[in-house]
Amino acid sequence: MKDIKETSKSLAEYLGWKYIPSNDLRGLSKAGWYKVESAKPKIEKVTVTTSSNINPEKIVENREINVTPLRYHIKNGWVLNEDSYYKYVCRSHNELRFYNSYDWLFEVVEDLMSDDEFKVIVDNAPRVYDYADNLISEIRIELGIREQLFYALGDAVKYLKDDGKKVSL
Repeated sequence: MKDIKETSKSLAEYLGWKYIPSNDLRGLSKAGWYKVESAKPKIEKVTVTTSSNINPEKIVENREINVTPLRYHIKNGWVLNEDSYYKYVCRSHNELRFYNSYDWLFEVVEDLMSDDEFKVIVDNAPRVYDYADNLISEIRIELGIREQLFYALGDAVKYLKDDGKKVSL
């Protein structure tokens, strides 16, 4: 069980989640694991179409708006605290569900796949690690074996956290 808890904590920390203890709530309502996103404004260009009874012609405008408050709205469970948005995930380390939930695991997979130097390939081959220029270049996962994916991602995150040092697997 300890190995599951430590691997889950590593995966949560890799995703940028933070554990807020009960003796340091920082203005949040309860202790536990939180997803954390920056409250820094993110400006995106949007197209706005308007019309009215007075002027039935559609008016199209290009505007720039801050989409951060729209993405991390309180109705979606996000709370603004200081300079970050927080969303409660669970109370304790034992409640992190990376080991038994594909939804949680694929958050890690998506984050790893956004890195150009790292690939996750899901197929029917056993788990294989390739080291090229001291970087993990790919992980092969046998589809349908959640435990194997859990530990493979834990090993990959450990490797990345150690700044490219080789990890015994």
